[in-house]
Amino acid sequence: MDWNKRQKAYELYVYQGLTLESAAREAGIALSTIKRWARDGRESPDKLTWMQTREGVARDRCALTDQMYRLWGMKVERAMMSENPADTFAALGLGKALLEQKPKDETADRKQKRALEIKRLATQIEKQNLENENLKQKIEKAEASAKGTLAAVESLKKKGALSPEGAEAIRKNILYGK
Repeated sequence: MDWNKRQKAYELYVYQGLTLESAAREAGIALSTIKRWARDGRESPDKLTWMQTREGVARDRCALTDQMYRLWGMKVERAMMSENPADTFAALGLGKALLEQKPKDETADRKQKRALEIKRLATQIEKQNLENENLKQKIEKAEASAKGTLAAVESLKKKGALSPEGAEAIRKNILYGK
């Protein structure tokens, strides 16, 4: 028996999802041989048939894909709330990886819809980052203005043009809105 051919047939059927007929043809073995091998389960430590192993692999792939989509959703949310460009790149990178991980039964239309969704989310992230940057600039201007006003109040207080109580009241109004 050629173990290389058997291993190749196993990988083609279990991991790549080919039919027994296609795996037999690719591995260069008879269909009756691959059917016998698929039943005996020697490759699996727990003696599962190839079909049982293939089903387990498919379940694991689905679970992993589901986890990747959840992670992507979290990355997108984080990127939208963050000013850090690395968060945006992480979300876009994971989205691109999910897009490239095309399931065998996915249609071109579904792939195109996923690509559009990723682009839409990328645009939304960029827009949120711009809004965050604009808000940050407004806050910095307001802080600079408040610091300037506080400095002017302190100057007036030192010159005696403003009582300490009046200066404190203005300071509290600027800092706390009171």
